[in-house]
Amino acid sequence: MSKYLNFESYLVDCFPLLNSILESIGENDENIIWKSLMHVFILHKKDSILIGQCTSKELELTEKESLLLRGGGVYIRILSEYVNIYGKCYIREALGPLIRKIAKGNSLEVDPCRIKSDNPQELQENRQKLCKACQKIFNLIISSTQQIPIRVKQVFWELNDRIGKNFPNSFNRIIGAFFFLRFICPAIVHPEHYGILNDCSIESRRKLTLVTKLLQNIANESILEEKEPYMTFFNDFVKMNIEKLPTLCEKLLDTTQSDKEMVEFKKNKVLDDLTSSIYNFTKERFDTIKHKLELHSLEKSKEIIDVVNKIVEETDLSLAEEEDRRNQRSFARRRSTTPVRSEVVSPIRLSTPTGSKPPRRSSVDSALGSRISRKSSTDSSPYNNGRGTKIPRLPSVDTAISSVKVPTYDSITGTKKDPEIIFDPDTSLTSSRDKSPHSRKSVPSIVGAPLFNFVRNRLSTTK
Repeated sequence: MSKYLNFESYLVDCFPLLNSILESIGENDENIIWKSLMHVFILHKKDSILIGQCTSKELELTEKESLLLRGGGVYIRILSEYVNIYGKCYIREALGPLIRKIAKGNSLEVDPCRIKSDNPQELQENRQKLCKACQKIFNLIISSTQQIPIRVKQVFWELNDRIGKNFPNSFNRIIGAFFFLRFICPAIVHPEHYGILNDCSIESRRKLTLVTKLLQNIANESILEEKEPYMTFFNDFVKMNIEKLPTLCEKLLDTTQSDKEMVEFKKNKVLDDLTSSIYNFTKERFDTIKHKLELHSLEKSKEIIDVVNKIVEETDLSLAEEEDRRNQRSFARRRSTTPVRSEVVSPIRLSTPTGSKPPRRSSVDSALGSRISRKSSTDSSPYNNGRGTKIPRLPSVDTAISSVKVPTYDSITGTKKDPEIIFDPDTSLTSSRDKSPHSRKSVPSIVGAPLFNFVRNRLSTTK
């Protein structure tokens, strides 16, 4: 089910709203707007209404007969796109082989300035070949009109009904000019866009361009002017084929054998994508569209505006709810695919396990140059660096403190003593020859840096 169903249903049935949207589309707006509008009407099988409205508006806005169906407005662009969508298969199947043959054939150059050969007969030969190629393709178009899809001929019906009222004496010329200018000639000049050729070289495109020059002059019922003097040679050829133009126009209106339907659309997602561009454009340009509605239908403008406002509110709410549901599904999908991490709290160890690293030394030890044990894979001796070199053991804090001669006093005589403190590197205890209570045994094995600095300063003072 389409998300914009209410908007679509109202749009394809409300002619004032359709005309207001079409008139609000400027020449600088993106083509996706009017292309989406056309496809929405096709998918709702209301394309005949759109074609009728575009044909009527194009004829109303054209004052001169010579400018009819030759502008670049939105109405003529919709008609041209519609014809090319449904007629592309006809171009590829009916005209494709001959177009491919002309593109890959010999040169058709008739401009003396472009001919590189010195052969004077080449110009005359190329003229004959160009007339022959153009005649073949013109005859093929007349004989294959029964293969043109009925949707393409529908455009010519609409033009026939309305041209007779505005320009009664110009039907053949207007129909022929639109048929060749908007449908046949673009396919011949750009065969790569229609699946006829994979690539078109400069030489091939030049040959096809010369063919379209003659065909377009036949459709316009006009002779070649002096603007291109080398083309005036073909005026007799053009006049001869202008007489066949009424036959072609009659066959374009014949629908007895036109039963081909070449275009199919996937209705669900494609329709939503197409309608979203029209819906957003309507919201952005709603002030302009509202002004157009008030100009065209004063009585129904308020009713149409109220209906559109209500539809926009309901659609926006529905789109917001759909977005929330989509976000929830996306979040649930991501959560289901993300592995859950198990949080395991390790127990507190009160003792160092076997094989673990010993605790780091204190900052005081590090600052004073603690002993670094370097072991080799072959020699575990703390005095071996692994390369056979003996490294002396650095003194620890205990060694540094115990190596200091601390002055002591005899408790009986009060005389000053200077005992010799000896540090045994193989043990963590100190021994002294002096059995005084002030010996080094009473000094703790780990002393803070402040105490060490204090002792060092006192020593330097006493000396």
